[in-house]
Amino acid sequence: MRLAILVFVFLGTACATRVQMTNSRTLSYARVRSLVVGSSTEGDVQGKLGSPTSRVVSQGYYTLQYDDPASGAQRLSMNFSSENNKLMDILWIPQEDEREYSLDGAKGGFVGASFKETHEDDSNPHAHSVGGDIFIDQKAGVTIRYDSIQKVVEAIAIYSPNERIPAEEKPEAKAPYAF
Repeated sequence: MRLAILVFVFLGTACATRVQMTNSRTLSYARVRSLVVGSSTEGDVQGKLGSPTSRVVSQGYYTLQYDDPASGAQRLSMNFSSENNKLMDILWIPQEDEREYSLDGAKGGFVGASFKETHEDDSNPHAHSVGGDIFIDQKAGVTIRYDSIQKVVEAIAIYSPNERIPAEEKPEAKAPYAF
């Protein structure tokens, strides 16, 4: 009987799937920046960051989302092409203790980038007005959303500049990310 229990326990643990949980050490901007838009795969991402909090399939692409393990807040979202399973774009949400939470820190991560600043007003009457600035370098493939009132970076989007079509050139084209 003991032997049967030991064999059952051994087989049960041998067949169990090991789930690699995301923790604050694996979920870092440096690891995210080591991913390459257009060539990194879902396997590459999970190898560097662990298992995502969620995976959502949409028409033409799918999204991996990583939440902060301590707060449960979204930290990272990445879209992949359903056609070739390659990384299409990244949305990183920095935290207060990270260098890229400041505008200079966020911009400093893109050496040689030339950002164009635009201002965005929140005209939703049902939400408190935050307003903000968007810093875009379409050649480098990066957009930074900056809260100009609280003086913090809200999000950094990294994408392939060759894959995006400016809205004014093709209004019916919709990008997976919109600030």
